[in-house]
Amino acid sequence: MEDEEGIIRKGTVLEDWMETLLRRAGFETAQHMMLHGHEIDVWGERQDGKSIAVECKEYYEGKVSMDDVRNFFAKIYDLRNLIGKPDNAILVSSGVLTLNAQDFADRNGITIFEREDIRKFEEYVDSFEDAIKKKAIKKDKLLIDLQEENRKLRKEIQRRENQKIEFKNRKP
Repeated sequence: MEDEEGIIRKGTVLEDWMETLLRRAGFETAQHMMLHGHEIDVWGERQDGKSIAVECKEYYEGKVSMDDVRNFFAKIYDLRNLIGKPDNAILVSSGVLTLNAQDFADRNGITIFEREDIRKFEEYVDSFEDAIKKKAIKKDKLLIDLQEENRKLRKEIQRRENQKIEFKNRKP
């Protein structure tokens, strides 16, 4: 997006790109849409009623923080309570997220496309629904693996705690 003088505004490259992809997927789009006091970087709605909100974080240094994701989640949560939309919430970043930010997004239904994902985005999806499903499947497998690892670790912690109790209860 250019300003009055024809200079590209900082942070708009991702927004322009995401708007183009949404349009290709059949969405009518708007950038910097204000809804109930919340600015959405890219908003898309299709004729079938599906809607999508995209938050773009053009970070070339540093990481997208928990606060960034939490602020986006707050907008989405409020809009869903007020107007029942958007159906999907996506955060796109030219950088990467902190682990806490990624965990928060995963727990709260925000689909994340980071640096590595967005490079391939156009190549492997026909629609945003496909992209979201593919991310969910990949995360589901990862989540299952992590849950299993977590279960094993908790079991080991419990075993070690039991050993400590047994050791303390031994009489000399």
